[in-house]
Amino acid sequence: MHRSILVWFILSVCWHAACAQKSEIDSLQLQLPFTKDTARVNLLNKLVVLNSRSNPKKSLELSREALNLAQEMNFKNGIATSYRMLGLSWFYNNDHPQALENLLKSADAAMINKQWSLAIQNYLNLAGTYSSVFGNYVKAMEFYTKALHVCESQNLTYKIYDAYSGIAGVYLHQKENEKALDYYMKALLFLEKANDKNSLGILYQNIGQYYSNIQQTDQADQYYKKSLQTFRAIESKGGIITTLVMLSDIDRQRGELDKALAKDKEALAISETVTYERAKFYAHNSLGKTYYEKKEYGKSKSSLENAAAIAWKIKMNEELRDTYLYLAQVSNKMMNDSAAYRYQKLHTAYADSVRSKERTSQLAEMEVRFESERKEKENQLLKKDNDLNKLYAAVASISFLSVVIIGVLFFNRQRLKIKSTKTIVESEKKLLEAELKNAQLNQLQLRKEIDFKNKELTTYALTMVQKNEILEEVRVSIEQILKNTDSLEEPLKKLGKVVDYSFHLDKDWDEFKIFFESVHNDFFMKLKSQFPDLSGTDMKLCALIRLNLNIKQSSAILRISPDSVKIARHRLRKKFNMQTEDNLNGFIMSL
Repeated sequence: MHRSILVWFILSVCWHAACAQKSEIDSLQLQLPFTKDTARVNLLNKLVVLNSRSNPKKSLELSREALNLAQEMNFKNGIATSYRMLGLSWFYNNDHPQALENLLKSADAAMINKQWSLAIQNYLNLAGTYSSVFGNYVKAMEFYTKALHVCESQNLTYKIYDAYSGIAGVYLHQKENEKALDYYMKALLFLEKANDKNSLGILYQNIGQYYSNIQQTDQADQYYKKSLQTFRAIESKGGIITTLVMLSDIDRQRGELDKALAKDKEALAISETVTYERAKFYAHNSLGKTYYEKKEYGKSKSSLENAAAIAWKIKMNEELRDTYLYLAQVSNKMMNDSAAYRYQKLHTAYADSVRSKERTSQLAEMEVRFESERKEKENQLLKKDNDLNKLYAAVASISFLSVVIIGVLFFNRQRLKIKSTKTIVESEKKLLEAELKNAQLNQLQLRKEIDFKNKELTTYALTMVQKNEILEEVRVSIEQILKNTDSLEEPLKKLGKVVDYSFHLDKDWDEFKIFFESVHNDFFMKLKSQFPDLSGTDMKLCALIRLNLNIKQSSAILRISPDSVKIARHRLRKKFNMQTEDNLNGFIMSL
């Protein structure tokens, strides 16, 4: 969900214009037959903006006409603007690769024409699309940095707050929370002085997401409500939908399901009035989660299937993975084993696909870092060669004078010395290149091993969750049968004892502990040495928190209620001597 905020950031440039009254569109349409040359290009591009949300196919047609006319006249500013309008039109038509291609052309042309504001807008849209749609945070950071560079180099404050906010979002994804908050606060300083309510609403949303990530729900709720108030004031449908969904999530965490349901229904109703598919996905998906918590499984399944259909249509693989998992859980609650199995298989398939994509992205980040290090080393070597060249020149001059003074012998000695120095430099250069290559290979191998072990550990933990949930359902079924029959009482009681015994076996935990310590070395030893009064249950709970499992999953493994897990977490905080504002998850992650 954290990436959904950036989607609306991409749309922010054109959102208000898209909501203009139809009369304004009609008025410009009437002027079109009487307008020629550059004025016609500008008028066509205004119509693109006005039609972008309500009639995206029409906006695509108009932007193509504007671009062709601008190219015929070699109207350079018009070409740059028309490429942008074409890119945004493709975006609203859900063709994101075409959107990226045309936005990049617009950015390049704008930089050549010195249309700085246009270049900034394009860089921000490129960054937002890469992060929110494709999950490519390396490219996102590249374009956010370019936007910030143009703002600073040209002494423009225009949209500098959006660049800061975007960079913060990348840091938030990378779990560098302190850097993220720092950039959000920089953006807020600029926005408080600017009259850009849409960007202010997005920023409030971003800060709310930050506090939600560190589990400070009260602060998150406060900023989400500020965001909703801002978006309602400017009638930004996209902002209202995403903020309602986020507030619904907060309500679900608090157990206020009726409030969550009301927000989801409002978000769904608004999403039906827009054409952008992602808005509809978020509304259906959140509504399905709320119905699941309310144990209205039929309604939950219907909403989640609608969300899955939209996600599949527009290739939202990460979101589709999570939706299929919810559908598997809903089908299981509805006692539909075949559907649960089918959705679980789909979840696994998409989970593998997403992990593969994440590994590719991580490798890309590693390649960028390695390339930067390699270039830095090359620059150092080049500087060293330049220094040596200067030294050679000085030595040559001295040698020339020495030839006059003491003859050829001294000159020959200097030449041999220079040759020896060059040989040493070449040897050092080859050795450095070999070291860099070995470091790259070792880094790649280590990443593969870590990914494999993390996959095994997560799979094992989820298997324990599933086993305990199944055993719990068997135990409950046995108790229900015992209430209704006497003839099977004795064998069913024995079977119930076997189930209870299975719950208390430590074999699963011992195997899980081996897997866990193979990934997180000396975790239990460090924990016990610092806090010797921790119980066995405390140690297990710490391991599950370290894996970032939620309360429900932890309760299934420990075979206690979710409320008991919350109590156990509270006791842990006391044993760790933590203050109210301290974050338990962050503390355990730091061990």
